[in-house]
Amino acid sequence: MDRFTEYSRRIIKDLIKDVNCVDWQAAGVVGNFAAETSKFKIYQEIKPVVSGSRGGYGWAQWTGPRRRAFELWVKEANLNIDSYEANYGFLLHELKGPENAALKALYKTKTSGEAAEVFMLKYERPGIPALAKRKKYAEEALIIYREAIPVHEEQTQVPNWIVRIIEFIKNLFSKEKK
Repeated sequence: MDRFTEYSRRIIKDLIKDVNCVDWQAAGVVGNFAAETSKFKIYQEIKPVVSGSRGGYGWAQWTGPRRRAFELWVKEANLNIDSYEANYGFLLHELKGPENAALKALYKTKTSGEAAEVFMLKYERPGIPALAKRKKYAEEALIIYREAIPVHEEQTQVPNWIVRIIEFIKNLFSKEKK
């Protein structure tokens, strides 16, 4: 399995659990990170927008003060800077702290494309938007996530009690046919 597929499933699942968003909102986050890292292959910005700088690093291509905060957070947590745990952990740290406004804006979105755009504007704030790529990757991530889990699980955002009622009704009809 390639890293984009693995991380699409994992990040979406983790964001649903950790920040209580829905799958298309989490997919918007994945779409942004995939656009920033060539689908999670390149963590160091190749051609920094700011001439002479170290450029961005990590999933979000954290730059300048945010890069320094990421590096310090990773060091204090004793993690490998390229690891899932480091990048996801710092994302949560920011979403629950200094970048909480981005999370609040993300909650208002209704599609993966809208989520990708809002996350780009409120969290990433990139020098080069490449919005079409972010939206494309968000939709791909959402499809990957939804295809990987059974229909009755949380990607549907249907409460479990509704699923149980549907299963009960199905069982009733199947018993009547016998």
